[in-house]
Amino acid sequence: MAGLADHLDDTSLRPLDLLLPDWLPSSAELPRDPEDAFAKSLALALSPPPGSRLRQEALEPEGPRERGVIEEVELEEFEEENHLWELAAKAVTVQPTLLTWDTSPQVFRLPPLLSHHPELFYAALRKTVDTPKVIPLNASYVASELRTVLVGYSGSLWIWDAEREEFNPGENAPEAIIVDGYTAAACSSIFERFLTIGTLLRRLQAVPDQLRGYLHILRLHTVIDHQDRASESWMHAFSHALTLVLSHIRDTLEKEPACPSWNLSSLHLEYESQEALLTALADLLRRDRRHIPPYRSFPSNMISALYKALDRATASSSPHVLQCTIAFLLQLSTQPCVKAVEDSLGLGQATFLAGFVDDLADVANVTDDPVPKEVKAFEMILPTDVRQTLERGRKSLALLKKACPSHILCGRSAEDIDNAEHLRWIWSDAEVQSIQIQAERQADLLRTLVERWKLGLATHQVSKDVPFPRLADAANPFDTSVVPLPPAGSSNDNAFTEFLQSHPAPLLPSFAPTLPLLLHHVFAKILARSKVISHALLETLLSPPSQEGGADLLAYIHILKSFHLLSFTPFTELLANALFVHPSPEIAHAPGTRSRVRARLGIASLPHQVTGEEFAAVGLGVGLTQRGQWPPGGSDLNWILRRVVIDALAADMQGRAESTHIDKVWEEADSIVGFGIRDIEEGDDAWLDPLAVEALDFLDLQYKVPRSLAVILSDNVVSKYRGIFSFLLRVLRVDTVVRTIFHPSFHESLFPASAQHTRLLYRTRFLAQSFITSLVDYLFDTAIRSPWDAFHARLTHVRESNAHDTELQDVFAVAAYHDAVMDSILEGCMLRSHQTKLAGELKTSLGTVLLLGQLVLDRRRGTVSEGEGGKKLEALADRFSTSVQKLIDFLKHYHGREVERSRVGAKRETGPRGANLADLLLRLNFHEPPKRME
Repeated sequence: MAGLADHLDDTSLRPLDLLLPDWLPSSAELPRDPEDAFAKSLALALSPPPGSRLRQEALEPEGPRERGVIEEVELEEFEEENHLWELAAKAVTVQPTLLTWDTSPQVFRLPPLLSHHPELFYAALRKTVDTPKVIPLNASYVASELRTVLVGYSGSLWIWDAEREEFNPGENAPEAIIVDGYTAAACSSIFERFLTIGTLLRRLQAVPDQLRGYLHILRLHTVIDHQDRASESWMHAFSHALTLVLSHIRDTLEKEPACPSWNLSSLHLEYESQEALLTALADLLRRDRRHIPPYRSFPSNMISALYKALDRATASSSPHVLQCTIAFLLQLSTQPCVKAVEDSLGLGQATFLAGFVDDLADVANVTDDPVPKEVKAFEMILPTDVRQTLERGRKSLALLKKACPSHILCGRSAEDIDNAEHLRWIWSDAEVQSIQIQAERQADLLRTLVERWKLGLATHQVSKDVPFPRLADAANPFDTSVVPLPPAGSSNDNAFTEFLQSHPAPLLPSFAPTLPLLLHHVFAKILARSKVISHALLETLLSPPSQEGGADLLAYIHILKSFHLLSFTPFTELLANALFVHPSPEIAHAPGTRSRVRARLGIASLPHQVTGEEFAAVGLGVGLTQRGQWPPGGSDLNWILRRVVIDALAADMQGRAESTHIDKVWEEADSIVGFGIRDIEEGDDAWLDPLAVEALDFLDLQYKVPRSLAVILSDNVVSKYRGIFSFLLRVLRVDTVVRTIFHPSFHESLFPASAQHTRLLYRTRFLAQSFITSLVDYLFDTAIRSPWDAFHARLTHVRESNAHDTELQDVFAVAAYHDAVMDSILEGCMLRSHQTKLAGELKTSLGTVLLLGQLVLDRRRGTVSEGEGGKKLEALADRFSTSVQKLIDFLKHYHGREVERSRVGAKRETGPRGANLADLLLRLNFHEPPKRME
């Protein structure tokens, strides 16, 4: 085989240059030494196919036997050729002229993988493929340059571009930087990791300075208030935490590598974790290599961004060092937020509520929650139940400071607060197990503080007898106030290094494998304190005024029921006498108590003969219509209604026994409730007609809510009471008209010529009286009394037994329950928005009764003829029967839906049970009992 390549000349090589692929060297560059490994490999490639006799003999040593075998081969042309390249040319010519990758293996029988070729052949081929102009650099030299770039410094090969903030090849660097023994692709891959680490490290190191510059500009152009200082605090905390992390990363990059410096492949693998860590931080801060200055702004809520990043890292099982890094940034950045949360619950020296408590604004403004941005930013990452509990505790403390500034939970100083009460992050199973025990113990101790304070005992005795569970006396290493910035190159005092060493994998404890569960344990003690504060406020508001800070909530609620729900009999009677006077001289009040009351109210005695002009509408008193205008007004009406409240309270005081205790709040009820003129909405002009059911809607019974009870007795709840009062006024007027027309004196000689009309009047008045009586009994006994008495009894039980109701634990739960009770009463009165049809038919029925009373009054006066009155009576009787029947049908339909809903097991809302309209249906449709709800 060596003899085939003894005579190599340029003439014999030229045909092969046209046939060989481009990746093989040209014939001019081939070696002339027949023993060269490359020539041997090429000869083997050009030899006949494996298995042929020619192939086998070509590989065997030359001898007489082999030569004899060759002579026996029929290919005599092959024996005549003694030149390797001529043999290759002829071997090609016997193959198909179209050379492709599919046919090339038939000609060049080389292994499919270059790594399977002989070593020297592979080296020669690699050297041929590389650019001839590139001068390979020494691996050790390149490694030193890469380590310089690794820590963010410029070198001779790469320099820092300050404008684009990235590393670019230097001016004196080769056109293509290739390391001796490595391909261009391998070099590019290795260099990319070092350039990424150096670029991101340098960009991230500038972030703290950029944050400080932002704060400096803020100070120059604006006056920093408390809210701006909140943003400034978390910026400082995050900047400090990022500095610690970058200091640790820089320390790891400056350490000597474990592998030899000339081995770039191993050196490339050694910094894999640092690249992933810096890439994650750069993506978080929007400083990745895909962007160049100017960058996008930082996340508006860095706390939320860190929380989401940590949640993704733990959910996707990211490297442990990455999880720890984000957790450390989150923990250290939230330290100002943690302190703000503690301050909002009375665990700080100076709480943000101090200025708010001294403000003379209404306590209802506490619902606006004027808290620092730190607390709001922190609450965005908290679970819903944790956030609501903290919010209720914060608002409860503000209300408690208003109701009882001397309360023990409001006046504890920083020296009285134990370190165990403070909030801190936990990451281990042992801490999770102990935190719940500590939270329960702390709640019990706080309750003991409150009870001893109520009894007048010294508060310092509690801490001596039953001390708080104390933590280690060592300073918190994650507190920004005690962690100094370590000097460059030092890692002993780096808190991030200690954090990594003290938190092995996995990061999250097994008892809290997700971040929401972990936050429940982290806030366990602060949640316990929040619940104690909320319950302490509820106890204070339920306490009688005799106790310090007592607001006597039940007394104020009782006033609402007595006046707005017309459960106070003297007030109801006096109000009916002032607004609704019987227009018949025969049934005028005899001299006596009521006559004296009428005289004090300014209502003159009715004359024997009454003209039609004196009564604009049936059921309305003389004091409302004597001016001849509607709606009435003036000081007289104001004085009359004012006397109704005062005289009702005076009558109640006279009726009490001397030994009966009179509530202080009840004595001042005349300054709490009072009448006013309602602002009627535009387009709602039904009240302008005295005959309309809405004629008295202009009257409004106002209620002055105490500042300490503004949360429970909110404007929304009081407006519901006022709406029910207006509805009850309508019903009370119709009830007065029914009593008037039912009197026998009104039906004498009304229809003397028609016995049929007389019987129709008797029948219609009976149906009207039955309808109104059933409606009034239902409203006061079922719709109002049942749910309200249950609510009052429950609050009374909480106050007297000092029991912890599982649902009524704070004033906000009481406010929600109170609101639900009022919704139940509104539903029973058919005043909810989804009961429009019921309310419409009920209003039609009440209006028909008013028109019937007006017809009787007109016939009594003689202003309407008997014939015309009979026709009106027939129309009103038919209209009343139709409206009542429609109302019954609507009640059946509504009740049927409630029954079906109960059968399918629909989820019921929390709170009191809804009004049972089946009771009204039974009263109106007594001959057909409704179906019961299962």
